[in-house]
Amino acid sequence: MKVLLITDGIPPETLGGAGRIVLETAMGMHKRGHEVTLVTTAKETGEEVRDGVRIVRLPQRGKRWMHYLSVFSQKRAQEILQIIDEVRPDVIHGHVLAWQCGYRWIYGARGRGIPCLVTAHDVSHIAYGKVVGDETALWFRDARRFRWSWNPVRNIMIRRALSKCHKVLCVSDALKKLMAKYGVRHLETLHNGIDLTQWKNTMSQEEARMQLSIPTDACVFLLAGRLGPDKGTLLLKETLPKDAHILVAGDGELDTFTAWGDRLHVYTRQSGEKMKILYCASDVALVPSLCFDCFPTVNLEAMACERAVIATTRGGSKESVVDGTTGWILDPLDTTGWRDRMAWCVAHRGELLAYGKRGRERVEQKFGLAIYLASLEQHYAAAIKKHH
Repeated sequence: MKVLLITDGIPPETLGGAGRIVLETAMGMHKRGHEVTLVTTAKETGEEVRDGVRIVRLPQRGKRWMHYLSVFSQKRAQEILQIIDEVRPDVIHGHVLAWQCGYRWIYGARGRGIPCLVTAHDVSHIAYGKVVGDETALWFRDARRFRWSWNPVRNIMIRRALSKCHKVLCVSDALKKLMAKYGVRHLETLHNGIDLTQWKNTMSQEEARMQLSIPTDACVFLLAGRLGPDKGTLLLKETLPKDAHILVAGDGELDTFTAWGDRLHVYTRQSGEKMKILYCASDVALVPSLCFDCFPTVNLEAMACERAVIATTRGGSKESVVDGTTGWILDPLDTTGWRDRMAWCVAHRGELLAYGKRGRERVEQKFGLAIYLASLEQHYAAAIKKHH
C-alpha cells in the first residue's frame, strides 16, 4: 500500500523520542514492502530518499502564532494537500502536528476519500504545554500560561479535525484516558515499538565507560531527554547519592546540576548511535517526570539495552516498566522513596543486571518494532476497507 506519514520533525532536526519513532516506522514500513512518503518540516527544505523512504521537508514556521496557525493556516494545509495529490496514498498517518504541520489538511484528505489516522505521542492535541494529568480547569491554566498566544478555539478545532480521522491511536492507556476526558473520540491504544536490532548492547559497560572517560567502578545513572523541573531535575538534585555519577543527555538548564562537580557528565544532542553508548555505560536509566509523560521512549531503549529503569507514576511508564521486575515505578513527590531506591541501586549494583535482562525480554515480547508495525498494518487495512 501507499503510506503517507506526516509529522512536525524527525532526526537530526529533532532528537525527541516521537521523531525517532516516526522515522523508524517509515523505514520499517518500507522494509515490509510498502511505498512510504514522509512529510516533515525543517529549517532547510527539500527532498531526499533515505533507505527507500521519500522524505519531503516543508519550511519551518516560527512558534509565535502556532496556536492559531495550527488550526487556521490554509497555506500549510495546501502545501500538504499538494503532496497528498501527488502521492495519492492509500492511507495517511499523522503524528505530532500541533506546532508545524497543523490539522486543516485532514478535512481535505477526508474530502478526497483518503482514510486518516493520527497517533498521539504527547498531550499537544489537547493542551498547549506540559500537564500533570489531574487538572480540573486545563483551559484556564493554558490561558494563564500562554496569555496573548492562547487561542480560545484551538482545542475545539483540533478535536473537530480529529473526529474526521478513522482512529486516534494513543501511545498508552494513560494518554487514552486523558484524551477521552477532554472529548476526543475514536481512541485506541497502540504502544510504540522500537527496532531491537538497533537498540541493544553493542559494547561492554567497561568499554563504553573508557570511551566516555568515566569511572568503571561507580554506579552511574542516566537522565536523557529534555531537562527542566517538570522533568524531575530538582528531584534528582535532592536524591542523587553522593558516591554516584550521572550522565545527562539532553537540552535545557544545567544550573541545577553544578553542585555535582566531576560526577556530572553532560552530552547534548546525541544521535541514536551515541545514545546507545550512554545506555551501555550506565547502570540505571532515570525518568523522574513530574509532568504527565505519555510513554517515554527512554524506557524502551534502556530496557532494550538491558538497563534497569526508575520512572514515575505520572503517565504511561507503568505500562512498559514492571515495578520490581524490570525496574521501579515511584511517586515523583516521594523524595524519600527516590532517595532510598537510588541508594539501594548503589549498594546492590551487581543485582541490577538481572533487572536489565528481564527488561530486554519484556521489550522483545511487547514492544518490538515488528510487533508495532504488524498492528499498524492492521489499522491501515481496516481504515482503507471502511473507506471503500
